[in-house]
Amino acid sequence: MPINFTPYAGSGKSRADLLAEIAGLPLSAFIPTAHAAAYLGSSAGVMTNWRAQRRGPRYYGKNEFVRYRISDLDEWMSARAEESQDDESSTDIGLNESDKRNNGAMECRANG
Repeated sequence: MPINFTPYAGSGKSRADLLAEIAGLPLSAFIPTAHAAAYLGSSAGVMTNWRAQRRGPRYYGKNEFVRYRISDLDEWMSARAEESQDDESSTDIGLNESDKRNNGAMECRANG
């Protein structure tokens, strides 16, 4: 799989460069939006959109001085992974709860 070396989110740096810059930082470190976006595999534009909608990971600051704590990004990703696992466990071979009930009702009618 080729590595993407195009400038990332208007920073003029590739995602790999941004990730290399934050690789040795402690989890309590604050990083700018472009680095946070690279860390999450997203874009700075998406991060800005999430902030406007009061979604996404916790951030600090406002306007042009917004920073994300690495531990908050990890926590947010973990919570989303847990939500995803909960969603997967609630489906049965692609059927949601409503489909399961309707399928059961159809089986009852067919047998009754």
